[in-house]
Amino acid sequence: MFNPLEHPGLPVGRQGRHWHELDVEATQLRSAEPGARGRVDEMEALQAAAALFNRRAALRCPDLESQRAVQRLGLAATARHDTLAALHPFAGAALSPGGDQSLWAQLVVQECAACAMYHTFLEQETDRRLRQLWELHLQMELAALHTAGDLLRLHEDRDPQELMATMPAAGVADLPAMLTEHQSRIDEQFDRTAAAAGEDRYTAFGELAWMIAVHETIEEEIVHPLTRHLDPPDHLADHLLDEERRISEALADISISLGDVDGLAAVHAMLLAHTRRESTEEFPLLRAGIPAAELADLATAARAAESQACAGATARPGMPQASDLVRDVLRPTAQQLPV
Repeated sequence: MFNPLEHPGLPVGRQGRHWHELDVEATQLRSAEPGARGRVDEMEALQAAAALFNRRAALRCPDLESQRAVQRLGLAATARHDTLAALHPFAGAALSPGGDQSLWAQLVVQECAACAMYHTFLEQETDRRLRQLWELHLQMELAALHTAGDLLRLHEDRDPQELMATMPAAGVADLPAMLTEHQSRIDEQFDRTAAAAGEDRYTAFGELAWMIAVHETIEEEIVHPLTRHLDPPDHLADHLLDEERRISEALADISISLGDVDGLAAVHAMLLAHTRRESTEEFPLLRAGIPAAELADLATAARAAESQACAGATARPGMPQASDLVRDVLRPTAQQLPV
């Protein structure tokens, strides 16, 4: 598994000297395959969000040296965004990270998300010029991540590796595989929540609610619409949406009293039955009716949405912000789905 903290990257102070290596023109992507254009769109949106976050984070820094370091990260993110915009202009609005994580933790998560996405794109890209762009951006983001990690150590005495567990997995082959990996993580988080006590249980439950919100929003936006298109007579998508609504309602009841271990187990059982149905009925339908390349591109879009939600929202009960962030990133993809 790719761990960006194990790679030094291109130092932030040297990044401004390397743009002359790229001959980027707005017309370059006209002949590119749709997946490449989608990757440019997704990373342009992510870099815009990173630049906005870094500008706001700089205002909250407690000392001048840290403020200047974060400002340099913001300038580098802006430069990467502008280069991507020159390739393929994108009209999406920048997203604003927030939540209850500390400033320094959010900064590390933001940079980890960008590193993971660039690494995924680099592995998938077949266009030589875009591979150069993803490689250069990845090296820049890796160095930015290490700067963010140094600030986390300085101000909180925390190892940035601790935050890697909150990041979505990169490199999943297609959309059903990615969602299956989600299901496994959610199942494990149910067990961690049930085993925890006191404030630890509230924290674990918040992470569980966040994971379910991200997973179900991805399905609501792009998976179930595809299922409805592929097999409308059976109403499978409508049945799954109804199950998800009932799970969300039951989860909201649990959040009122986390001492209700039996209630938590009941919701877990509901979710296991739901995910079994997805795995045995919905995912095979997608793989039979959607080309593998398109499922891989949809997984890329879903990972971008999950990464943005991870960078822009913390895990806590009743967290609609995560769903909103996922919808914002997936909107261009969802609008292109067959109806």
